[in-house]
Amino acid sequence: MSIKAVPFQQLVEYAPAGIFHSDAKGLICYANEHWLNLLGLSKRKTDPFDWFHAIDDHQLTAFKNEWHSCIEAHESFHYETKLKPQNGLTRYIRIDANPIIQDTQLTGYVGHIKDITLRTKQEIELKKSNDLAKNLIEQSRIPYAVREHDDHISYINPAFTHVFGYDLADIRTANDWYEKAYPDERYRKAVKRDWEYYLNNLEKVHDIATMEARITCKNGSIKTVLVSPSKLLGVCEDQFSVSFYDISELKLAQDLLEKSQERFALAVKGSGVGIWDWNIKSGHVFFAPEFKQELGYSDEEFPSTVASFYQYLHPSDKQKVITAFNNHISSENTPYYIKYRMRHKDGTYHWYQGVGQALKSENGDAYRMAGSHTNISQQMLNHDELSLAKMVFDHSGEAIITTTVSGEIQATNPAFSHITGFEKEELVGSNITKIKSSRNTKFIIKEISQDLIEKGVWAGEIWCITKNNNDIAVSVIINAIKNHKGETKKFIALFTDVTEKKKTQETIWKQAHYDNLTQLLNRNSFAKYIDSAIVGQQPFALLFIDLDHFKQVNDTLGHNVGDELLVQAAHRIKHCVRNSDIVSRFGGDEFTVVLSGELSETIIDRICTQVIESLATPYDLNGEAAYISASIGITQFPKDSHDAETLYKYADQAMYNAKQNGRNRYAFFTKDLEIAANRHREVTSDLRKALDNNEFYVVYQPIINLNNGQIYKAEALLRWHHPKRGLVSPNEFIPLAEETGLINEIGDWVFKQAAVQAKILRKKINENFQISINKSPIQFYNDHETGHALWSEFLSTINLSGSAIAVEITEGLLLDSTEMVKEKLIDFQKNNMAVSLDDFGTGYSALSYLKKFNIDYIKIDRSFVMNIEVDDYNRILCETIIGMSHKLGMKVIAEGVENEQQKQILLKAKCDYGQGYLFSKPVTAEHLIKLIK
Repeated sequence: MSIKAVPFQQLVEYAPAGIFHSDAKGLICYANEHWLNLLGLSKRKTDPFDWFHAIDDHQLTAFKNEWHSCIEAHESFHYETKLKPQNGLTRYIRIDANPIIQDTQLTGYVGHIKDITLRTKQEIELKKSNDLAKNLIEQSRIPYAVREHDDHISYINPAFTHVFGYDLADIRTANDWYEKAYPDERYRKAVKRDWEYYLNNLEKVHDIATMEARITCKNGSIKTVLVSPSKLLGVCEDQFSVSFYDISELKLAQDLLEKSQERFALAVKGSGVGIWDWNIKSGHVFFAPEFKQELGYSDEEFPSTVASFYQYLHPSDKQKVITAFNNHISSENTPYYIKYRMRHKDGTYHWYQGVGQALKSENGDAYRMAGSHTNISQQMLNHDELSLAKMVFDHSGEAIITTTVSGEIQATNPAFSHITGFEKEELVGSNITKIKSSRNTKFIIKEISQDLIEKGVWAGEIWCITKNNNDIAVSVIINAIKNHKGETKKFIALFTDVTEKKKTQETIWKQAHYDNLTQLLNRNSFAKYIDSAIVGQQPFALLFIDLDHFKQVNDTLGHNVGDELLVQAAHRIKHCVRNSDIVSRFGGDEFTVVLSGELSETIIDRICTQVIESLATPYDLNGEAAYISASIGITQFPKDSHDAETLYKYADQAMYNAKQNGRNRYAFFTKDLEIAANRHREVTSDLRKALDNNEFYVVYQPIINLNNGQIYKAEALLRWHHPKRGLVSPNEFIPLAEETGLINEIGDWVFKQAAVQAKILRKKINENFQISINKSPIQFYNDHETGHALWSEFLSTINLSGSAIAVEITEGLLLDSTEMVKEKLIDFQKNNMAVSLDDFGTGYSALSYLKKFNIDYIKIDRSFVMNIEVDDYNRILCETIIGMSHKLGMKVIAEGVENEQQKQILLKAKCDYGQGYLFSKPVTAEHLIKLIK
């Protein structure tokens, strides 16, 4: 060996890198001390040996295959692997070896190994951190974006697109965003001005800077948000992360927080060890060629001098490197271990970690120092990203929790403590069941477990327990975190407290589906149920229930009392039907019931009878007793129809039939009812044209003075001669006229006809002759100017005394205490018109009302006169009514007198007047004059 070779042999032997030489078979022929220490060999062997025993068992096969493959191909060998644990410690190494070729023959390999344990562990930790941070940003419900220094928008998270509708294709630049988010030019300028202010002063603001803005979404909706910018410091310049907090929908004060964008970056390829050896006295430095190549410089550009090293060292790091060197050579216990930045040829600075060891003479003077440079730029970047991930975790407005597969809680963030009340120390190590609420069903637990296994993610709403044992509703996203083999290693969940939002939604849902007063299903929900039953071909009976005389209670006792009656009626109906049946308030005083299943008419009869009897029971309304009844219409699916609207129509027709037949009863739909309903509709249509077409005329039924047989009075009765149907019964068209309101116009016409006839009769026959005119309750409630107020004016116009007219009213009208009714009755009396109480005894009467309104005539209903000669009960009733009326100063008219025997009984009871077919049927005015004469 030459003298010049000796320094290089020493350099290799004492180099801080593991250097080796192998033969053509790959067996190690030479290895320096550092190589042996790294592989855990205590002494150097004289014969060639393999190094496989030092490699981790799990990686050994792959290592062998790669090593032998390179030897066979005469290629360079570059490999990173894991060593068997030494003294309980796991280490990682990188091997770089080049083939030695002589005369085209492979004679061996020369290379070096370096300890990459620190870098590898940092990369492992970085990957864990990156995965966590990525999941946090991607799963966050808070919109998030990153703007580059050139105003290019480089990233938006899914929440951004979900909230605002825009994706990166829509807003590639900040200008695109301004144009779309702030379409109003004036407002856009104001936002940009404020935004520039925040950006220019961002480093001076100690708190999180926020500004409020109104953003126009892609769908045109407007959202009010708090915009929070943050400057990202890293390898890139002037990047800004922007968080958007939607405060238009939350409407709850939330902690403002800064959302910083994590920049995802791949670790650069691990750099080789840059070996250096410095002769302190001569100033000459040996730099390994790999180090210069990594920096990008040639030997001419990077001479082997200390000055060259300082030339490319970052100016800010120069003094600390000098200080570290001086401290090391002046002390036996201070290592040379320092981080600094070197400028690469492309102008960029990279972080390096320098280590070295000085050799000293006997008197303690350092004369030589050897060491290495390791590129740690990636580790430094990793540190920044770890800090960013931790900041996101700690400052997120969403609660975050991580658990093991078995449910052991590993970590929680401050937001989680804020929502649940549990501090981190109280939960870490505990099982997730500690915050599990009993309100979560077995179904939802099973669904979560199944989705996490099959899909790796579950999102929805569940219940949690707080520290003070309260249940809270949370919107949660749970993700399964898997390793490279696809095995689930942990779960991470993001929570948002939606308790108040859920309460509001429940209230809104209830208001949308239930009647606020009775708490029954409302009309809309009931209709949906009917539609669903029809689609599902589920047989049912549909009941329409209308409360008879409810308006009377509502008007006399007040709406609050009426509401209480509706509540009690709803309760009674529900009590009469089965649990499987559906009850709803259809509107006003109408209720609907679905009797589920294919039921016989017997069962339907029984249920309807129970409903009618229950509703007819007196109501105690704040101390007032009230009496109502109910009319029920019944139709069946699929027997009667397959269409919901048709079923409603049929049930309504059946209910109307029940009312026509006396109320307080039920009726099934039949085809005859459909025919009647069609006739009802046609008659109603024709009725509207009858007055204009002169189809009405008035007939008069004489009222006889029973004492002398003379005709002093007559009742005006309306008749309708239809051009096609002929005479239409008043029992058919009068209710229709009342229902449509036409009774007002028709009633006025009848009044005028009768008044004119009364004037004629008074002039030709008897100056005291009086005609009775029926006035419908509907006319009393009508306040238009052509109605009641003009009756007295019309009498004045034709110069007829009001005493020529008697207005016939029903008993129910007396119970109506409204001012309008009172005023009209009093007005009749002021104009000398008489008032007759028609059909007395068939309705609700109170003697005090008879006196209060000065009734002139009582007309006994024909139902009491009928069979008076054989029915003692009816006879006694008639005698009692006559006696009572006379004592109250009122005259009595008996209706429906059909035979002489009835007349004599009434005469004996001192009845004043009689009316009926015994005397005359209704006749025309001309015929009436002949009868009187």
